[in-house]
Amino acid sequence: MGRYIDSSTTLRPTPDGTKWDSGNPIDYSDATERVSSVPLSKAERQEFEQAQARDAGKLLRSFISQCATAYADAKLSKDYPTAPKPLRRIISAFGGNISWLASDPTYRAFFVKSYSRFRGEQIPYEKIWNDRR
Repeated sequence: MGRYIDSSTTLRPTPDGTKWDSGNPIDYSDATERVSSVPLSKAERQEFEQAQARDAGKLLRSFISQCATAYADAKLSKDYPTAPKPLRRIISAFGGNISWLASDPTYRAFFVKSYSRFRGEQIPYEKIWNDRR
C-alpha cells in the first residue's frame, strides 16, 4: 500500500491488481464500478432508498435494545452504551443516551418493549417513564 503526501487517495493491492482508491473497499470493486455507471430506474432508486431506511430503522432499534439491556444491568448512562457512529452526533446533541431516549415517545415505547422482553415480564410504561409535564 502506498500513499502520496497530502493526497486523499491510496494505492492498494486488490485481488485484481493494484488500484487507486479512497480507502473504502467498495471503491475498488469492479462490480461496483460497473453498477455505479449504469443509471438507476425510478423503481430501483425507490427500492434502494427503502433498503436504506430499513437499515437505519434496524440500527435505531438495535441501539435502543442495547440501552434497555444496559438499564436492566443498572449501567445505562448518558455515555453508555456507546452509540453507533451514525447516531453519535444526534445523541450527543440531546445530552446523551437518556435525554435522547426521553425525547421521542416512539423511542420510549420501544425501550419499554425491549426492557420487558429482556426481563421476561410485562413492565408498565409508567414504571420507567414519567410523562407528567
